[in-house]
Amino acid sequence: MDRWQLSGWESKVLPTPFLEDKTMFDRPQFKVTFFRNYKPVQEIRGTALDVYEKARAWEAQGLGAVRIVRHRGRRPLSLVDLWCLAEREAQQRDRDIYG
Repeated sequence: MDRWQLSGWESKVLPTPFLEDKTMFDRPQFKVTFFRNYKPVQEIRGTALDVYEKARAWEAQGLGAVRIVRHRGRRPLSLVDLWCLAEREAQQRDRDIYG
């Protein structure tokens, strides 16, 4: 499955606060905790794009579950929410680079 298809959820609409967040491109913005057998194994921080790729690979390999939160948030995000934010981050980065 490539990054543009997320098991049929690519059309999911996020709540407005996620899309209107002006600080979503600051670094680091997200924290992901990787779990195996209900125990935390590793924690990483980074941008939506970086974190999405690692979380997706972890789940695709069947290594365990992931918990995604904003850098200073407590409410978990789904992988779909993170995917949408990563796409927006990639578009913003492209606009910054290519004008």
